[in-house]
Amino acid sequence: MRCPGSRPGISEAIRNVVSQPWPRIREPPVKKSVVIVDDDPVCCEALKMCFDNTQEFVVRAYTDPHEGWMSISGDPPDLAVLDVVMPVLGGQELAGMMHEKGITSEVVFLTGLLTQEETKARGYRVGNRNVVGKPVRFAVLLDLVRKVLQG
Repeated sequence: MRCPGSRPGISEAIRNVVSQPWPRIREPPVKKSVVIVDDDPVCCEALKMCFDNTQEFVVRAYTDPHEGWMSISGDPPDLAVLDVVMPVLGGQELAGMMHEKGITSEVVFLTGLLTQEETKARGYRVGNRNVVGKPVRFAVLLDLVRKVLQG
């Protein structure tokens, strides 16, 4: 059957196009979620901007550890970057609370207690924990975060 005003052969051309295999549409990569909790506002904002600039992550950043905890417990991220030493509630305590609540997010600790060179010499591990010394070199942190998230 022809549509009024259509040219001969158009139906055949449409059948040929429809019968061809459709190309696969790639889904955009799912961005991993990261929560940063560091009481130093300059460090916290700088890290958030650096992670945002990679366009690989959805980042939430907090200078108040209690606000960070509310975010983590309400919507657990794929990975938490936690400063070890903060007033009232430090990164180790936050990680303990995550464990107690059954939150299985990966954790990378930031510390001023060890230098970048000391954490590098330890393979960015202290015991069974992932650790980066301050001042933070973002390229080092990003490499570690990617490695930890890949498993």
